[in-house]
Amino acid sequence: VTVPVIAVNNDGIYVPDLSQTEFGIEEDGVKQEVSFFATVSAPFHVVLMLDTSASTREKLRLIRSAAIAFVDQLQTGDKVKVISFDDQVRDHNEFTGDRFLLRSAINRTEPGQGTKVYDAFELALNSIRSIQGRKAIVLFSDGVDWHSDDATFDGTLRNLEEEGVIVYPIRYDTRAETERIARQQQDEMMPELPTR
Repeated sequence: VTVPVIAVNNDGIYVPDLSQTEFGIEEDGVKQEVSFFATVSAPFHVVLMLDTSASTREKLRLIRSAAIAFVDQLQTGDKVKVISFDDQVRDHNEFTGDRFLLRSAINRTEPGQGTKVYDAFELALNSIRSIQGRKAIVLFSDGVDWHSDDATFDGTLRNLEEEGVIVYPIRYDTRAETERIARQQQDEMMPELPTR
């Protein structure tokens, strides 16, 4: 099993020179043997997926900030594409290492409705499919799909496995906001009862 790893210290700073003796891996609490350990410095192609749905409206500033912090950690040769999604899926740029362009794309994201996370994954996978080398998708979301048109959970999972793309999900807790939206929609759908 190949396990790609990005190491950071307690301050969140990237650690480029980790040695095998400083690294361990466990599965279900059982230490596993690391038979091969190597530092790879090949450039990454990364798709940043930003959830801009109504349920993340209160978290969008944090999502943007985290995405920009990711862009600021880019290494030479890394290239990033920004996709945002709500009731629409938006492709903000081609793969680029231009940090100014990437920050601008991230800051242009606006909140919407719905959540087409699986449709957004389909766009991300189609964008990264023909790229050789290291590739990943970083998902900033509350993890709820609501209204994808074509893609499904099972299809998305199958496509991710076939492509060998690493996915780094960063989940934001939006339960209170999601429940408020659901109550509001339920109230709008229920007819008013006549009063006496």
